[in-house]
Amino acid sequence: MLCLLSCPKATNLRGMLKQSWFRLEISEIMRLGIPMVVTQLFIMGMGFVDTVMAGRYSAQALAGVALGGNVLWPVFMFMSGLTMALTPIVAQLRGAHKVNQ
Repeated sequence: MLCLLSCPKATNLRGMLKQSWFRLEISEIMRLGIPMVVTQLFIMGMGFVDTVMAGRYSAQALAGVALGGNVLWPVFMFMSGLTMALTPIVAQLRGAHKVNQ
């Protein structure tokens, strides 16, 4: 006899499938997420090293690095947003074989 819902073995199989699906999803998310986290850590580390080096040089250099960072950050965020907005548009056009648009 075939029992799909009430048998303990079927319930156990559904639990195993659900767990393996969850593990697969987590591994895919981690594969995409870990490089982004590492990139953000390196960006913060670069800012930290810039600040430490400028602070060891002089107070004026430290002020210049702080001012330059505050001016550069909005420009960087605008360019990042523009890139993030254009990526799916370009992918859609390439997928539709409309490369000339």
